[in-house]
Amino acid sequence: MKKVFLAIMLVLSVILPSLTLNVSASNLVIKVNDKQLSNSPFISNGTTYVPLNEIAEKMGEAVTSIDSQKKVVIQGNNFTVSVKDGQTFAVLNGKIVPLKIKKVDGKEVNAELKSIYKNGQVYVPLEFISSGNGMTYAVETINEDNQTIIYIGDIPSAIKNEISKRPIVLKVNNKQVSSKGSPFRSNGTTYVALNEITKLMGSEVYPGKNEVNVGLAFLASATIKAGESTASIYESQKNSRDRTKIVPLRNITINGRTTPDEAKAISKNGQIFVPVEFISSTDGMNYIVETVKDKSKTSIYVGELPSSLQKSIKKQGYATKIESVTKYPGSIYSSNRIVKNQQFYILSEQDGLYKIKVGKHLGYVEKDAVKIGKTPAKGKMYSDGWVAPKLKSKWSKNPQVNYKTLQNELGFSKDGMVYDVFGAVRGIQVIHDGGSSTEVGISFFLWKTKEVEQSYRIPIVAKEVFKLYFGKDANRVWNYFNRNDIPEKFTANGRTVKAQFIEPTGSLYLQVGYKK
Repeated sequence: MKKVFLAIMLVLSVILPSLTLNVSASNLVIKVNDKQLSNSPFISNGTTYVPLNEIAEKMGEAVTSIDSQKKVVIQGNNFTVSVKDGQTFAVLNGKIVPLKIKKVDGKEVNAELKSIYKNGQVYVPLEFISSGNGMTYAVETINEDNQTIIYIGDIPSAIKNEISKRPIVLKVNNKQVSSKGSPFRSNGTTYVALNEITKLMGSEVYPGKNEVNVGLAFLASATIKAGESTASIYESQKNSRDRTKIVPLRNITINGRTTPDEAKAISKNGQIFVPVEFISSTDGMNYIVETVKDKSKTSIYVGELPSSLQKSIKKQGYATKIESVTKYPGSIYSSNRIVKNQQFYILSEQDGLYKIKVGKHLGYVEKDAVKIGKTPAKGKMYSDGWVAPKLKSKWSKNPQVNYKTLQNELGFSKDGMVYDVFGAVRGIQVIHDGGSSTEVGISFFLWKTKEVEQSYRIPIVAKEVFKLYFGKDANRVWNYFNRNDIPEKFTANGRTVKAQFIEPTGSLYLQVGYKK
């Protein structure tokens, strides 16, 4: 009988990919129009909260404090805003807006941070004061003499002069850019070198004459030309008529209304410089950007922050759901995944991301996808914190039920179709065929190999997958694979199975027939 050997090609993944300062509340000072407030700010869960009532009063707005409702209503020259204790939003000109925005999978969503009523004041995240989604006050944060001073409104001329003279330092994943890529100010706009930032973030860069094309996430790219205030975004995975869109390099948001700005891209030193806002925009590069100002300089960090600006945690945690892990925060490529109940060490936090260590690997994961504490999973735990899953459910005639089983019990992602490990694009893929003779196709892109550290998981998970479809014959099928001696055609649990090596993808494909 002919045999199909497990000569599976190893397809390696490519790691392609504003944060809260680590400062104590006692070192925080707020000055509105250069006068210090009587109500002090405070920090809660890494977010700086400021007293909205007093700030608005000092800015000359009409303020109505409704203590019985723990609510404040502010009537400005061209806006009305109200905020109530315990809510994650404000009502601005009749429109509901978040108190703070965060990025999830490249999209801006409500960060779900609640306002806090304290000492007759409604406290809100500092970002609400200046974000444009809420108040649009001028805010400058200065670090000096172990103290952080937040200036709101009119900034003293001496401070303005200091800001205008301060050099700008740009670091990408803690590497300082070259002198040719040094940022600069022009007409009140801070410009940064798009070419060099993109390279240091691990993406492709295709420079042209007075323009550049850079890679984005999900098979997309952006073209930026000198002298233009917009970028052309190309997304190949969309329908042909929707693939190209034009986005501004910078938006201005006033009282919840967003309009494009006219700041143009600039060609200099063989680089295309863009407003720094394009680097962090969800319509642009979608990187994490943090600006830190002190007496001597302005530091712009893109991607990973230095450890001094991250919140140290150093506790054990586990995953509560399957989640993408990236090498750098704000990196543009999804690289690897942790599976549910995966145990790891949490080292630090920056802007809703945990820096974690899984075995020998370091990466970042969304904070709301994990918990701190000992994993609740039962079963054998391996040295890298992985708990081997066990199949609990039986095969169902409904393929969607089987997908749920693969997802919930064996740690498959993409709605139960794909099993991933660190260092590989895919490990196992299960596709419901629904044809006249084939129920399901099972592809193996990887088996145990020294080149991929976590590939030891593939045979373990494969045995559980075989139990789902092959029942009492699961061990026999698994032994075919483990011996690297797979019949071209065999029968298991009343199913006819055909094995085939798919050369273009380097995978082994099992065509599994219906159970007789």
